[in-house]
Amino acid sequence: MLYGRGVPTPEPAAWEADLAQGISHTTLPLILEKNRGPRPNLDPPPGADDPMWDIISTAATLSVHLPDSEADDAGLDSGDRPGIETTVPDPVAIRGASESDEFEATIREEKWTATSLLVCEPYDGWHIIAAVEDRRSPARGYNETDLHSCLAMGVERQPAGDDDHFLYPPFGMVSVSQWFDSTVWPAHLATLRGPLLALAVSNEHFRDDASALGLPRVLLAPSTPLVAVLNLRPTGDLVMVDDQGPALALVSWRADYSSSEYFLAYPRLVGCAIVLRPDLAEQLAEKCGDDLTLRWHVRGNTKLKRPAQADDA
Repeated sequence: MLYGRGVPTPEPAAWEADLAQGISHTTLPLILEKNRGPRPNLDPPPGADDPMWDIISTAATLSVHLPDSEADDAGLDSGDRPGIETTVPDPVAIRGASESDEFEATIREEKWTATSLLVCEPYDGWHIIAAVEDRRSPARGYNETDLHSCLAMGVERQPAGDDDHFLYPPFGMVSVSQWFDSTVWPAHLATLRGPLLALAVSNEHFRDDASALGLPRVLLAPSTPLVAVLNLRPTGDLVMVDDQGPALALVSWRADYSSSEYFLAYPRLVGCAIVLRPDLAEQLAEKCGDDLTLRWHVRGNTKLKRPAQADDA
């Protein structure tokens, strides 16, 4: 590069050594590849023209301070507004719907009973306590970017009557470093409130990984209180252990590849999940009683909605 500009360096080996010191590459992408496995049996995010986008759009429009009588006529539950019942694809209750540059809504919430199991070695029979998946749909027109949607599910412990969380995914936020050097809290000071899992955000240490071997669009990690309550310790391998051995782990996958003679094959579904050892899932349920819920949240580009047809006018 410097030679092309007419300013060659007199000591190229030393210059490259200095450059290497300034580039921060970690083993995280390789660890993710090692932990990659088959896709779990989970519902995928809704894609282009899915009726879910029409339902969310309607809920977002009708949730703007309608009187109770109008909300009832529109199909909204005045007690849980915004909410709209549908049977597409399964019975869901849209909560916290919004529509600006993206559609966003909670589409389902239920009591967590620790029944979602992973069927994949070496974690066969472990409980899925969080998952997030990105779906890539083809662009609507030439020279436009592809459209993405994301479906997130996670275990939470929310205070009764607090509906604000419906607006957001069921995750907090921590650094990716949580998997390698967790902040240690005394268990008696850790309070399990809100989301038990978190989006793992790349910090300064991982800044160059995304542009090298690459990182997924989203990564998950356990929240600091969850690590403390279950007395977990990181191993530096996207696995946390306790005195009994492996206890909590992240698994990732890529699936549904699109291929053509005109471009390199790419996965249309990319996701990851956090799985928990069965005895710890029982321990978590005992600690929190009936307060734990499992919530599904969806987000997607507004262009994913089926374009209005002339006959629809």
